[in-house]
Amino acid sequence: MQDIEIKLLLYRAVKRFYREESHFIMDGINEVGIVSRIAIHMDRIIREIEDMLCYQNISTDYNHLEIFTEFDRAYKRGKKQISLKQITDDNGRILKVRPDLLLLKVNSHFKITDNILVLEAKKLGSRQSYNADKVKLRSFVNPRYGEHNYQYQLGVHLMLGKMGFILIWYKAFEPLIGAIWKSSDSEKPYSEIPINEEYTTQSINDILNGIITL
Repeated sequence: MQDIEIKLLLYRAVKRFYREESHFIMDGINEVGIVSRIAIHMDRIIREIEDMLCYQNISTDYNHLEIFTEFDRAYKRGKKQISLKQITDDNGRILKVRPDLLLLKVNSHFKITDNILVLEAKKLGSRQSYNADKVKLRSFVNPRYGEHNYQYQLGVHLMLGKMGFILIWYKAFEPLIGAIWKSSDSEKPYSEIPINEEYTTQSINDILNGIITL
């Protein structure tokens, strides 16, 4: 899949969640519950695209995509070797991780052929630091030596606000870029902006609230 296809798939899914189920945000549902709902919307969009392309007799990879949430096992590509999913952080420490959402490409035997997307979500009201998520996303997309070398095509930090969201995209050896959706400007087409590597809760809130103009 091309990067833009992955980005638009997730963007459409999160936007649909906000339009149809934003009460979950207002009710204080945690990130796990919210991501599980977004995964359902992603899967529905994938099946809609797949049905449309099949109807037009166009071959598609969409029928080989699978979504997992809170997934903590690592499968070797094309093999059945299973282990706890781990990463090596910037200091060389090995950490056990459980990404909020994974999008994988599998073959007809349900063996993983490509690591497509890894997602970490945070509610903007959360007091948790973003540093752990940043380390995880960098580790999942950047080539690494040793066995913890996942090389996901894209990583994304999903920032969930009450009136909108920001997607911060991670890709190996490329600067961070973001996409914003706000309920007050819901028909605005998908577009991207540069994001500072040192982004914080306050800076993301300022972007969503229009205090910082990009």
